[in-house]
Amino acid sequence: MKTALFSTLGAAALALGAVATPGTPRVFDYRQEFVPADATLVAHIDVANFRRSVIGHLFAANRDSFELDELDEMAEEFGFDPLEVIGSVTLYGRGDSPEPRTAVVVADGSIDEALLDLRDHEGFSIVKRGGLDIFSIEDTFGYVEKRGGERVIVIAQSADDAVAGARVVRGDARNLADSPNTALRRSPVEGSFLFVIATEGVPGMEDSAPASQILGLAEGVQFDFGEAGGSVFAKLAIGTGSSEAASNVADIATGLMAIGRLWSFQSEAPPEARELLRALNISAYDGTVSVDFEYSLDALAVLVQKASAARADHDHDSDGDDD
Repeated sequence: MKTALFSTLGAAALALGAVATPGTPRVFDYRQEFVPADATLVAHIDVANFRRSVIGHLFAANRDSFELDELDEMAEEFGFDPLEVIGSVTLYGRGDSPEPRTAVVVADGSIDEALLDLRDHEGFSIVKRGGLDIFSIEDTFGYVEKRGGERVIVIAQSADDAVAGARVVRGDARNLADSPNTALRRSPVEGSFLFVIATEGVPGMEDSAPASQILGLAEGVQFDFGEAGGSVFAKLAIGTGSSEAASNVADIATGLMAIGRLWSFQSEAPPEARELLRALNISAYDGTVSVDFEYSLDALAVLVQKASAARADHDHDSDGDDD
């Protein structure tokens, strides 16, 4: 999907023409008008906000430690780094197919040159569907809309999904603002650059214990990850529909956290790992379970630097063994 997805971005840029002037900088907020009214799962990644954050700078300075081989391969193959040129990505699942099948990528004009370089990609074609030009490369389909300095690109696993996504982006179909499901119309918390919300569980967790035990009781899930006030935070809210179910979920989560703390003391885990576990708080109220994590950015920087140094030492020792 990775190669096809970014190839489709390149094909889609053909519709933009040769644009030489960079677009006006934008704030890549979560935009519900890009999500269909019947969505059951939404994941929004504010890449631009992440780049500007302390975590983003920390990530960039220690990128080699995160083993992002696929992103590095993309940068080498396509001539641009997705983390540098994309502003945001919103993925969603809908109706009877809750797994994300469609993504809406938002960028500014700085993406144009890199995308246009992909126009000769093998397998590129244009098909007319629903009166729209849908771009296709391999098994991925896309549609692009140019809005001043902004580029809105719909990427999907089928031509029908691409058309449906394009109609929502164009305002020709009902979007999430029209949805009767008020739970799904919630917004990310302040400072969040990863936001996930679902009303029918999280796909892929059915066979994953213990996540399946917790999420199996959930009627709705919201997750935020970001930074604010000098701290990195993660907030998970699990709606269960009853106080008893919420109490059961909280008990499971608390038990897992206790096991993790016990492991940290019995193993050779660094003290920082114990601090991370202590930063977790679990509570239940009125049918909702809240799992909150907050950790100092300064302390996180120290932890990442230690991990990076340890990895470098490990790689050095491995190289020495090969000799």
